Formats: sequence, C-alpha cells, structure tokens
Amino acid sequence: MSSVAASISKWLLTSNIVIREGPYKGAVAGWLNADGSPSFPYPEITGYYLSWLASLAGAGGTSGDIRLAGSEAIDWFRRIANGQLPLLTRYHQNPQEEDWRNRAVFTFDLAMAARGISDWRRIAAGDAGQEPLRYLLDLLSDACKAGEALPVYIKADRELPSRWSTQTGPYQLKLAAALLFSVEAAPARLRDAAWNTYDRWRSVSPDVNGPVDLHPALYALEGLAEFGGHGDKEASELAARRLHDISCKLHRRPNGMRSDVIAQALRLSWLLRAHRPRIAAMRRLLEEFIDEGRVSFRPLGCPPLHWNAWSAMFTYDSLAAERQLCS
Repeated sequence: MSSVAASISKWLLTSNIVIREGPYKGAVAGWLNADGSPSFPYPEITGYYLSWLASLAGAGGTSGDIRLAGSEAIDWFRRIANGQLPLLTRYHQNPQEEDWRNRAVFTFDLAMAARGISDWRRIAAGDAGQEPLRYLLDLLSDACKAGEALPVYIKADRELPSRWSTQTGPYQLKLAAALLFSVEAAPARLRDAAWNTYDRWRSVSPDVNGPVDLHPALYALEGLAEFGGHGDKEASELAARRLHDISCKLHRRPNGMRSDVIAQALRLSWLLRAHRPRIAAMRRLLEEFIDEGRVSFRPLGCPPLHWNAWSAMFTYDSLAAERQLCS
C-alpha cells in the first residue's frame, strides 16, 4: 500500500467522518466541514463505505477497526431500513431543514446501500445485515414494473427539480450492474428490471456538455466496465472508447473540477488500460486535492473547503487499481 493510500485509509477509519455516537452512530457523513464537523449521515455513502471496508478485509484481513466500523454501519442500517421510520436520502441534524433530495427515495441510493450490505455480509459471520438488506430489496422490487427498466425514484411526495439524478439516463448502468453482480438474492423482478436497464442504456453515449455531466457519465462507464468484467467484451470496448472521449474533457477549472470525478476517471483508466501519459496527468491532478489523508471535494485553494467521504473512497480505489495492475 502506498503512503498516500495508507493515509486515506487511516482517515476513513479513524476520523469523525464516521458518526461515533447518538442515533446516527455507525453512519458515514457526506463530508467534514472546514472546522472538522460532520455534515449529515448519508445512506448511499455508508453503502459505499461498507463496500470499501469489505475490499480492505479481502485484501489484508479483517482488523478490529474494520470489524467495528462494519458492524456499526450495519447496525445503523438496521435502525433506519425497517419500515418504522421514513427512509431519507440525507439525515440532516435539523429535521426541519429543507432538502429536495428528501422529497423521494432514490433507487440508486437504495442499490448502493444494498450492495454495501451484501459486500459486508460476504466477509462477516452470521446473518449480519440480512434484515435491512431484505427490506431494501423489497422496496426496489416493489417499484419495478414488468418489462420496464429500473425507476429513478420511489415514494416521491413533492415535485423534484430537473437534475441528472432525478431523470433516467446511462448513469443507471452502474445501478443495474450493482444489482446483478454484487447484491445477493435480488428478487427476479428486480433482476429483470436491471437487465432491461442495461438493454435500454448500453448503446447510449452519455452527454457531456460541461463539468456537471462528468460524474453521471463516469457512473455509466463504471457500469459498463462491470458488465465487461463479467464477460461482456463489447461492454468493455464501449467503456474504453467513451472514456477516451470523456478524458479529453477533464480540464482544469478552478471552481469546477471535482476530486470524485478525477478519481473515477483515474480508476477507469487503469481498469480499461488507457494511455499511460493521460493516467500520469490525472494522478498528478488528483494529488492537488489530498492533504494528510483527507481529500478535498474542490481544489485545496477553492472555497468552500470540505473533506469528502466518497472522494476519499474513490481516490483510494483508484490507487488500489494502480497497485493491482502495476504489481
């Protein structure tokens, strides 16, 4: 493990990016603010965290820190994913705070949480996470209609703004791949909808008209790469061609570039064997966001500063891909 990866891992395991006490104990915050305080507990990102913990355990064994973090995250999902309380996208400290993301329950978030629980269950003993996993999968399955692709959200109680995340699109390929290849015991109706999603979007190239489009476009390529890793050679070839086009649009914009996007592109570049000079350039660019294991969402000199949980995990994963392919 490189020193940079080790420092990121330490920050993810020991900082207060993980809620340590109270009703949200075990959840992962979206980010830490400049003063070091956690933003809000985030189920999607806690799902990513469980997948990340499982990958650590698979690579080097399940240490005490990893076991504790995993079991506490599972316990939090058990408390929120049981039908007794509203399932939210973001759990703000002030329940009265308005956030349009909480006007619906998004299928992408549910799937990333279910994937994380499934990944953790593969390395944990007993029936850890079985109940919240079944609850999440039942929610997803009940939202699916025969012959149709996966919906974007369920249980919308108010109008949603027009965003990539509130509309269907190629980014849903990542959602489909997670449900088909990573989530255990997905109901047949849910698997059928995931395959319908793949058929719907595999041939559609994501639109990238500006920096905001890069994140969902790379989600689409992550989904294609996952299908490629499970035997679909054409999916890998499509992902490689589209990555080349997208990588050319990764420009330096002082207030527009994001570390999660760079890390996504870097990991895919390793997996899809992109040109080494382009990989090296992205690696140097990503280093400008890292400070003692913390990964800033925006470049370090661009306010507002926050230390981002998913950017840190994506960065770690990109370094892990580099290590695996260069060893």
